[in-house]
Amino acid sequence: MFQHTSLEYERTLGFGGFGLAAKYSQRDSTGQHMRHVVVKAPLTNDSSKLESVQEEYKWYLRMKGMEHVPYLVDPLPIYRLSPPGINQPPNLIRTYEFEKYKERYLITEYLEHGELASLLERLNVLDWEAAASGRNQRTYIPNRLLWRFLLCLTRACLAMAKPDAVQQWRAAELAKDPEITNETLEEALVEVPYREKFEANPENVVHFDIDPFNVFLGQVNDPSGEDKEHQYFKAVSRIQLGDFGLAQQFQPKIDKRLLESYRGRGKPTWSAPEQFVGIPPSMETWTYKTNLWGIGLVMCSLMTKARLSSDPILKLCRDAVFTYPNNEQITVPRTYAYFLENPNVGDGGEFQQYDADLRYTVATLMASSLDVRGTLDLLLITVEGAIREGNDKALAGNLPPWETDEALQQFIDLHLKYAPVVPFPAGAALEAPVPGVQANNGPGPGPGPTKNPVAVPDLQLLFRR
Repeated sequence: MFQHTSLEYERTLGFGGFGLAAKYSQRDSTGQHMRHVVVKAPLTNDSSKLESVQEEYKWYLRMKGMEHVPYLVDPLPIYRLSPPGINQPPNLIRTYEFEKYKERYLITEYLEHGELASLLERLNVLDWEAAASGRNQRTYIPNRLLWRFLLCLTRACLAMAKPDAVQQWRAAELAKDPEITNETLEEALVEVPYREKFEANPENVVHFDIDPFNVFLGQVNDPSGEDKEHQYFKAVSRIQLGDFGLAQQFQPKIDKRLLESYRGRGKPTWSAPEQFVGIPPSMETWTYKTNLWGIGLVMCSLMTKARLSSDPILKLCRDAVFTYPNNEQITVPRTYAYFLENPNVGDGGEFQQYDADLRYTVATLMASSLDVRGTLDLLLITVEGAIREGNDKALAGNLPPWETDEALQQFIDLHLKYAPVVPFPAGAALEAPVPGVQANNGPGPGPGPTKNPVAVPDLQLLFRR
């Protein structure tokens, strides 16, 4: 379908239940490379797969131009390139070849650093290699970088909470200046995407598939250098949430039967407590609270490089106590991230490199109670405040060596910017057990042999989605 047109196949990025995702080069009228894009299409003619692509296309179109949602690409105009060896200029053709198959595929921008799961896979491989060589050495994502990841994920939730915000912005701009065209606004959004912000009365939009396989890492386009939110991390600060094939918008106070019917939606490993435990009596509809659980679980995976078991019986939940430097203690009731509490943060503790605020925030997002998870505006204020505090400490030179700007940039360069490209994204390298905490939140493995102090998981566990 894409042969001899302005889209040229380069490589397959991945495939699964959704179908196939492939990387293409989009070329201009002279045949020169313009940008890379991702073409996503089902592998079968199954009506449910086609419907999923159509629904996802609608969501991307609705949120087109938002900073933390992949940009929907229109492949037109289409140029038919000359066959190899023939020196003729490409011909512009307004073919309907793409449009008549529109329900079978969608095209989005390509993010250079791939899936978040691929980063976790690379970090786990480093740990396994260190263990195999007898080195008790683990690679962690810096605390200040994790706060920035959480900010981008929060803005992705804000995008879903107001999915029509860009369309409303377009209408306002056109009303202010009737001479502005939609094409001009389109170019402006490509140059400077719409940054999501909190607005009252969020919509009841639930993603139902938030996990590291659907979070993508790319570079920031900031030619002016005025983007203060991403000023320290130009290499990889554009983090986006994709794959809206299961997303659904609900009306308030929906029928209880409809509420129950969505309990099994999405991957069991990444489902929220209201799905694997049961709908709380006070729950009247699906809301952004389930999205908060999703980004909390992604953050927990970034901190542990593991994930919860898909078996609800193995998912443990209990109170967690967090002690701050001033000895103030705050309890998060019934959280599935209880292992982030202070007993695991002493000298040599597994999570000592993460500050109390980050651990507490992730634990609240992974709380069983919808109320404990908090609200979008509170989360945004918390994350922005933590990032400012970290910046101030960096300027004052009041940070450990692994949290300085130089250390963070080194992490980005080594593990993202110049990381090796793999033929396919990570499958499920998050099965790796965490010392002290296994992927199912149960007790961790006992101490290994002296020459192999870190447990090395069976590599056959990899590449399971």
